Amino acid sequence: MKKAKPAAKYLKSKHNTLLHVIRDVKVWEKGSSGWDFKINKASISLTVNEVIELVLGKEGDDCKGFCVTEVTEIGDGEFSKVS
Repeated sequence: MKKAKPAAKYLKSKHNTLLHVIRDVKVWEKGSSGWDFKINKASISLTVNEVIELVLGKEGDDCKGFCVTEVTEIGDGEFSKVS
């Protein structure tokens, strides 16, 4: 009997993307550990402010002071800050 390959392929919609949200940790800084993330399917039409509101479950001024930082995983659990 043939074994199935242990792999999965994500068929990406041109209208959605996957956001890996890591909260409260600057993963690009050396020594960051013990963090977790959640994967969110998101419309590519969302603004940064809308993403923040949806992740926090808050709106408007209740989101003041929060931001989004894009990072790239460079290997061995290390990340590089993009934006």
